[in-house]
Amino acid sequence: GGCCIRLFTAAEISGHDGFAVGASAAAATAGNNTTFSSAPTLLTAGGGARGATTGNTTTVGIQGAGGTGGTATGGDLNIPGENGGAGIMFSATACIGGAGGRSVLGSGGGMTPNASAGNNATNYGGGGSGATTSDDTNRSGGTGSAGTIYIIEFCGT
Repeated sequence: GGCCIRLFTAAEISGHDGFAVGASAAAATAGNNTTFSSAPTLLTAGGGARGATTGNTTTVGIQGAGGTGGTATGGDLNIPGENGGAGIMFSATACIGGAGGRSVLGSGGGMTPNASAGNNATNYGGGGSGATTSDDTNRSGGTGSAGTIYIIEFCGT
């Protein structure tokens, strides 16, 4: 998922009018947005897209594209999430599932070997990895991790 960083004044932050933390994404679904609103500013750390599916296949060379990383808007610094890796069939019995994309605060699920379910992401904003099949069996990809909001207050005179 994406990451937004913004410095607010005390007046701006005291008037914030809402936030939503993106929930963990289920396998085979897009990530959920995390938002923070302090009118007129809206920060949106977008969840990443789901990766492509190839269906059950043992066809050599078939690839499933990883999902695109989440967007980031509204911050002084906007950092998009990393794209997920592609999965590929190397032979009728050897394949890998693509790794999940990383975020600034989270790791994507690691690549998966032959005939394996996907790995779940860790920490905040990471994507789940793809599943693999070398035996024509459906398997679920990993789940993406939830978003988060960090607020750091600087007090001074």
